[in-house]
Amino acid sequence: MVRKLVIYAILLALVGGVAYGYLSYAVVALYEPTTPKVTYLFLVPKPYREAGFFYNNIDKKEMEQELKRLRTTNQPIPWHMDYDWVVNNSVYQITMDNRSL
Repeated sequence: MVRKLVIYAILLALVGGVAYGYLSYAVVALYEPTTPKVTYLFLVPKPYREAGFFYNNIDKKEMEQELKRLRTTNQPIPWHMDYDWVVNNSVYQITMDNRSL
């Protein structure tokens, strides 16, 4: 009986840890503004808890059009589209370089 309780407690702790990570952290994909064919994946703590986990901002044209649209309509820019905020608050960064040597 005690063994079952310990196993269930361990499983609940694992599920709780995954749920906490899902609600508290996000993976944000961003393009490099100065170098083409270089993108980054950032692991970032979210400013508030929400269900979104992956934010794809790799396409430079699409992101710039979206930022322009948000600025013209005086809407706030989402935290995952703010390049400086994401870079400064990242916990982990992966560089994906697609340039030929």
